[in-house]
Amino acid sequence: MTVSFENELGETLLRVGDRNAAYDHLLPSIYDDAFWYINRIDQYGDTIFNQLQAPRLLLEWDQFSKVATTPRMVQTMAEIRGLIVRLSNEQHHYVRFRGE
Repeated sequence: MTVSFENELGETLLRVGDRNAAYDHLLPSIYDDAFWYINRIDQYGDTIFNQLQAPRLLLEWDQFSKVATTPRMVQTMAEIRGLIVRLSNEQHHYVRFRGE
């Protein structure tokens, strides 16, 4: 899974992805009531978040990131967190999770 920070034209400005730091198999179930957004990330398709969703997404990402088990996974999750923080501060931008 790769994650990109995009402008309103769909152009990728930043991209995070590391096949050796796979976390998509750890995503919570869609039935997990503790999450509103993270558990909706499609492992096989695209999931897009906007600036209005960023505050809740960031809270959930911080909670979800605790499952990281390797230094590489911790680094990748921190980089994705950076994209979400940037999203919360910039209008007309999006964070896209691209499933594989």
